[in-house]
Parts: sequence; structure tokens; C-alpha cells
Amino acid sequence: SIKKDKITSSISSVKGEDIASQIASNPAEALQGRAAGVQVLSSGGGPGASPQIVIRGIVTGGNSTSPLLVIDGIMQPNGTSLNAINAQDIESFQILKDAAATAIYGSRASNGVIIVTTKRGKLGKAVVSVDMNYGVQKWDKVKLADADEYIQVMNARSQNDGLGDNPVVDGYDGVSNTDWWNEVVNDYAPVFNGNVRVSGGSEEIKYSGSMNIFDQQSNYDKGWYQRIIGRFNVDFKISDKISLRQDISPRITKWENTPSPLSSVLSADPLTPV
Repeated sequence: SIKKDKITSSISSVKGEDIASQIASNPAEALQGRAAGVQVLSSGGGPGASPQIVIRGIVTGGNSTSPLLVIDGIMQPNGTSLNAINAQDIESFQILKDAAATAIYGSRASNGVIIVTTKRGKLGKAVVSVDMNYGVQKWDKVKLADADEYIQVMNARSQNDGLGDNPVVDGYDGVSNTDWWNEVVNDYAPVFNGNVRVSGGSEEIKYSGSMNIFDQQSNYDKGWYQRIIGRFNVDFKISDKISLRQDISPRITKWENTPSPLSSVLSADPLTPV
């Protein structure tokens, strides 16, 4: 991390507890509204979608607007998503927003820098914490025209166009009255987030380990995102001048692509049977 008193530039900081309080597949979603000059733009409504982070607008002539991501001092490859990090593992975010603050990282930092510091073991007895959350994503139903309303509107349109009555409903069986929202959209979609953490240590060895399970379903019958992340680190103090750090972060991610039929649902006529 970078201390503000060492440089004269624009830096925003967000504490880890502020990020962990929001249940989301991507910690970037918790940055919205918490850091001046930082925009978090949705890249899609499907489970596990990784939002786009823009720092002080588009500042390069290239195609990418993504800032450089630095995790525990290691610069990540271009395109690395914050989906790779469990929000509960984050100690702090630091966002560097101008040329003076990003000069140390070179041209890759032209869109700004996001520095992520993760939690590590602390001196003391082993502490075990368990945190689990379950919730639902709710979509408010859009009221659609039923069969009678649809025929009335289409008849008025036909008359206004000089086409007469009922040219678009020939063959209607008089029975079908399909509510396509009810057929396609699930009003509620479950989200589960579970975390287990243990940390502690002595003067010579400090350790920290965590496991996270995240499961998010879509509001359609298809589409889901599942993730298991582990993060384990050990700090060895060999002498007053020599110390070693070991970090391991395995991750398993699975998903099913979420369709985007909403526009079709809103435009489908209720006369067509399922």
C-alpha cells in the first residue's frame, strides 16, 4: 500500500469492512459511490457479471479503460477481474487517480491503479469466524397488455393506418392470453454467500486462511454463477532483517451463460400460445 503523506496526489481509500458489508460476486460493485471520481458500470445483468471500472473517465486513446489491478504488491495481467477475490479477504482498497500517483507503474497505469491489500495473520491466539448470508434478487413485474388490450390497440393502429379491422389477429383462437413475463421471468432468484476464516500467530509465524462459497442464480430458468475461493498466507520472521511471505489462492469458478430475452418478453404479443 501507499501512504498518503508520502505523495502529493489524488488517492481514495475504502476500508475492507465497507466492502464486505455488501453481498456481491464482485467487490468492485461495493466501490460505487464510495470513491470520488470512480465509476462502476454494469457489463450485464447476469450472475457473475464483472462490472467495468472507470477512473476519472476515459483517459487513453486505446480500447481499454480498465485500471491496473495490483493485489498485495503484484501487478495483475490486463483484464483481471476482481471476481478473483473474496470481498471478505480485502483489508483495504486504494485508488490512484492521477499521473503523479501512477507514475511508478508506468504506461499500464494510464487508466488509474486499484491497489488491493488482503488480510493477513496477526499476533495472538487463533481466531475462527464464520459468516453466511442468504438472500434473493427481486424483479418488479412489468405490467403487459393482455389479449383484449392488445387487440384494441392493434385495431386502433390498423384503422389509423387505413388497413381496416383485425388484420393482425386473423386466426386468433379467442382463448390464448399469454403473460410472457410469468412464463419467462422468475420474480425471485436466490444468492448464497458463505465464508470461513481462521487467523493468528506468534512473533515468528503469523498465518491466515479463508474459504468462500458463492452461488448466484439468475431470474431466468437458465443462468447461474458458482465460485469457491481459498486464500492462505503465512508470514515467517527469520530475523530482524529477514522475513518471508507465502501466499496461495486457489479458485474454482463455474457458470451457465444467462440469456437476455427481456426485450422479447416485453414485445411478444399475448395472442400467441406457449
